[in-house]
Amino acid sequence: MRENLDIDTKTLALYYAWDHFAYHAQQRQTVFNFFLLLVGGCVAAYSAMIGESGADYNYFRSFLGVVLALASLLFWRLDKRNARLVKVSEEALKKLEARMATDINEPSIRLIENADKKVAGFLFSKIESYSQIYGVVFAVSGLVGLAMAILSVRG
Repeated sequence: MRENLDIDTKTLALYYAWDHFAYHAQQRQTVFNFFLLLVGGCVAAYSAMIGESGADYNYFRSFLGVVLALASLLFWRLDKRNARLVKVSEEALKKLEARMATDINEPSIRLIENADKKVAGFLFSKIESYSQIYGVVFAVSGLVGLAMAILSVRG
């Protein structure tokens, strides 16, 4: 009876860790998609008003830049939180995969550990994680927002 309980508990632990991972990884992607929509909206609205002159247009373009810069910061923080939650599940999955690899004598089942191995290559091969790439996108978007705000005030 005890052995059946262990098997069920191991299976439950694996499903629990996987569901946690899948939920937060999907949430991370969804948040990033919303961010891209916001960026597109701000840039499109700003671009549509480039030829317009007047203080009201300048203030609104500046407002769009501030919104973009602030959104970049806030979405970056949300992404950091989601990334931590994904890592929590990855750590659990690594341990479960290690046990599974030992139980079935198959080291290649350690998928998350194997996926963490860096691949050497060209100049940008060091930038390959979601956190790194998303960080670049958030930083560039934030800087574009600041530039939009500053150029609008000066224009």
